[in-house]
Amino acid sequence: PDENRATLWARGFGSRRVTLHGRGRIRTDNPVDRFSEGHTPTIELTSPHSYRLIVPVPYATRGEIRVSHIGEELFIQVGSFRHRQILPRTLAGLNPSGARLDESRHVLTVRFEDIAAARQDSRMDGRS
Repeated sequence: PDENRATLWARGFGSRRVTLHGRGRIRTDNPVDRFSEGHTPTIELTSPHSYRLIVPVPYATRGEIRVSHIGEELFIQVGSFRHRQILPRTLAGLNPSGARLDESRHVLTVRFEDIAAARQDSRMDGRS
C-alpha cells in the first residue's frame, strides 16, 4: 500500500521533480567536519594552585562585558549575549580570583586559585 501511494505521488509531480526534491533533503556534508575555525577556550597552569582560563570573546569591549560564577559554570555576558561556559573538573572547585579583557587579542583571561591549598603549602613551608 505504501508503494502505491508513493508511485501515485511521483506520477502526479513527475519522477524528475521528486528526485530533485529528495536530493535537496539528504545531507551530503560530513558530520565530523569543523564548522568553525574560531579559537576554543584553553586552560593554563600558572602555579601549583592557580590556573588561567582563556576564553575568546570577539567584538567585546571593556565596558560591556560581565563575568559571573555559579557552581560549575562561568557566565560571560557581552551586551545582550550571554555565554555559559561549563568548567572542567580542574576548575570547578576553584574560585575565580580575577578577570582581564585583552581587547587587542579579543580574549578574556579568568584566573582561578585554590586559596586553601596555597595556604596549606605556605604553612608547610614555614615549618621546614
